[in-house]
Amino acid sequence: MLGCHHTGFKSLLGCAALFAVISTEVGADSPFKFSERLSTQLVCDTDDNNVVTSCQPSQTGHFKLEVAVLDSETDPSQFTPATPVNIVIGDFTFTGTLGDDPKYVAGDKSARIPLTDQTCDGPGCATFTHGFILLKITKTGFKIVVSTRTTADVHASPSALASNYIDDEAGTISDFVPSAISIQVGDHSATTNLAVSATVKQLATSALGIEYSLGRVKLSAFPE
Repeated sequence: MLGCHHTGFKSLLGCAALFAVISTEVGADSPFKFSERLSTQLVCDTDDNNVVTSCQPSQTGHFKLEVAVLDSETDPSQFTPATPVNIVIGDFTFTGTLGDDPKYVAGDKSARIPLTDQTCDGPGCATFTHGFILLKITKTGFKIVVSTRTTADVHASPSALASNYIDDEAGTISDFVPSAISIQVGDHSATTNLAVSATVKQLATSALGIEYSLGRVKLSAFPE
């Protein structure tokens, strides 16, 4: 059951009866899409003679959410650069405003917000873009896309869901995640639970006499 509430936001794919209407906005076969992949690799340092001196596991991946939301109370003229945007997808959280799109002006029908990290070293800082949030606003609702690279380090977002399964035994996993996705755009908000289907693989390897299990996860999720 979708856990929807309404403060102007009619439904995040609110009820099954709305699927037919919503599907006209995002494609008949995909009114809602969420997918994520995550893999662990062994990263090793070497000395001047190219001899391995140390190794450590490092996780990298990517996730993407696409969702269309039916809301007859939206109107692009309601929104300004100061309009808050809050999106939670599992362990991923974005808190900002429509003005985080440097090209957005009041009344625009879309905003593309870059997801960035900043690294400061020495005299200056560098900004890295690792993903984006795309919002399209019409008088019938929203279309939202979130796409980003993921790592446990800088230059990417944290994993949304896959990190919860990457250390599990190899096999197929079905899970239920309450309130996994929450979206707020101005006064419009909604929350949904997710049913998760994940495939886990484990690769055994060793380095410097240490055994490692390198996990890989590929998953999809659906409103529950």
